[in-house]
Amino acid sequence: FVPLDLTFPLPIMPYLVDELGFITCNVSRGERIIAAETNQSFDVPQKFLQSGSNYFIVDSDLHPVVSCHAGLRINVTVNPAPATGPTGLYVAVGASPSFDCHCCGNYKGENCDIFDSCLSHPCQNGGSCLHPNNDSHEFACECPLGFYGSHCENQTEDLCDVVDCYNNATCTGNSTSFYCSCPAGLTGTHCEVDINECESLPCVHGTCVDKRNGFTCHCEPGFHGATCSDRHRMCSLSPCKHGGYCHELDQPPGPFQFTCHCQPAWTGRDCTTRVSQQQASLGTRCEVNINDCDPNPCKYGGHCRDGVNAHSCLCIHSHAGSNCQFTLDLFSPILEDTDISGGIIHNPRHTRNLYIVAGTLTAAIAVMVLVLIACYCRISGSYRSCCGVSKFHLYRRYREDMTLNVDVTSASDCPLAVDAFWRSLDSETEALSSSSSRQSFQNHTV
Repeated sequence: FVPLDLTFPLPIMPYLVDELGFITCNVSRGERIIAAETNQSFDVPQKFLQSGSNYFIVDSDLHPVVSCHAGLRINVTVNPAPATGPTGLYVAVGASPSFDCHCCGNYKGENCDIFDSCLSHPCQNGGSCLHPNNDSHEFACECPLGFYGSHCENQTEDLCDVVDCYNNATCTGNSTSFYCSCPAGLTGTHCEVDINECESLPCVHGTCVDKRNGFTCHCEPGFHGATCSDRHRMCSLSPCKHGGYCHELDQPPGPFQFTCHCQPAWTGRDCTTRVSQQQASLGTRCEVNINDCDPNPCKYGGHCRDGVNAHSCLCIHSHAGSNCQFTLDLFSPILEDTDISGGIIHNPRHTRNLYIVAGTLTAAIAVMVLVLIACYCRISGSYRSCCGVSKFHLYRRYREDMTLNVDVTSASDCPLAVDAFWRSLDSETEALSSSSSRQSFQNHTV
């Protein structure tokens, strides 16, 4: 028998019919599956489930609503089990010639023809079922922590038996928990994480490189120590070459706080620069200062002052710069000359010549201005008025014709113009009579 869940709330009578009876709901050629109507589950005898399609419809003599026409019909297609499969039938249930397979046991697929050993859930206690080598007929269980066995059926009493603590860590635990005691410099559940000791920036003057349970500092030049915090005594490194004497300077920490006292034939910060033969012969105890003004580096006649490995220039004649190399005066280039060594010097003769040329040009310009003024006055006719000649000439020409008889009897005063002229009196008597009364003044000629 094959169990089919055909439960219905009302009593029914199932019939096995042919395809035509299935389509037309005709039970006349059908065969009853059970003896009496029932509303309970029942088993279908195997003889009614042959290979291929098996058509079933439902009818009822007691309830008219229970009939095939109401949709109570089913098509059961039966496929035989494959040769490698277990005994039994694979039943596909559907209401039409097409069907869906509901597989049994460890079979799956559209026709229930694929065997899968994991379909029976062989792994216990939450274990995961896997197929080794992708073979569906085999399985292996991946057990959760604390369980072991082919089906994860066994539970350990101490998790340390199945747990690995790395890097020689020590494990302590029970059936439900464990703890790995890590060596110094390691952390993590299984002591698998290396602690980074460089996170705290321990290297003061250097670069930190992390190691297992420690670190290494690569120090900057001039520093040493585990954390690069100690400054080298630079003279201990013998920085002065060719027999030079090193002197440590008392200054704040730094990589190059020293000075070198070099042998006579050498100079420079670390005594690696060879000096000339003349310089090397000066002083056996470095008591002679080398003359940095020989040869004179100051141009345009500047005066050089020597220093210790340095010099300064006092510039003259409108020049400036560390070596008097800049000219500030427009005329300076023409006032300069060269000496027998090719140097630039100031020549006084050039200055005198410049003054002569400037004076000559000034006099020539003044003469030209006067000539231009004279020519302009003569051409425009205004030179007489400019020089006062015009009035004098007119006076001489028209002097005799400018006599007038003026009656000033009724005048209260006799104001005269500033350019009026009195006629000369003929005698002293006439002069006296004119000053005695205004009556006599009216007869005079102005």
